[in-house]
Amino acid sequence: MTDRDSRSLRRDRAKLVLAGIAVAGIGAAVTTAAWTDDVWFSAEAEAATFDLQGRVEPDGAWLDEGIDSTDSTVDGEDVVIEIPSETFVGLVPGSSVDVELGLLNAGTSDIDLAAPVAQELLGAIFTGTDPATVTIGALGATTLAPDETTTFTVTVSTSDTWPETYINTSGTFSVLVVGTAS
Repeated sequence: MTDRDSRSLRRDRAKLVLAGIAVAGIGAAVTTAAWTDDVWFSAEAEAATFDLQGRVEPDGAWLDEGIDSTDSTVDGEDVVIEIPSETFVGLVPGSSVDVELGLLNAGTSDIDLAAPVAQELLGAIFTGTDPATVTIGALGATTLAPDETTTFTVTVSTSDTWPETYINTSGTFSVLVVGTAS
């Protein structure tokens, strides 16, 4: 074998060795990439239900009336829970008539309650020099957990000197209780 053949043989061997190293390197990389693993998680999300209901105590049915009423609305307007008409009838000087109203959290989230407010006092009985007054008692609880209830009292009263100008007069009022999700 000549020097030239010997060099050519060495060159061919070097090429084979380099090719082998390259293949071994690629093989090692492929083998490493084959070692993978995954973990996946999945869940559903759902908002709580929010449902403040009311009733005239002690025996009234729980009613879902108001802004998000599911019972009944008239042309999208709020529907109110009617306090029986005979409750505040027959007022005379020195009268004080109470009615107890109840609230129920029929939802799945806590409800923070604002203090009940008497509003829309309309009619002759609530105007003039010595009108009848509407007083709202404190709530028994200001936060209701799901399925909890609380009550408060509404009182209509007249002064001992309620003048004769109120004979045969009438009026209306509303009581508003606002609950918010907590």
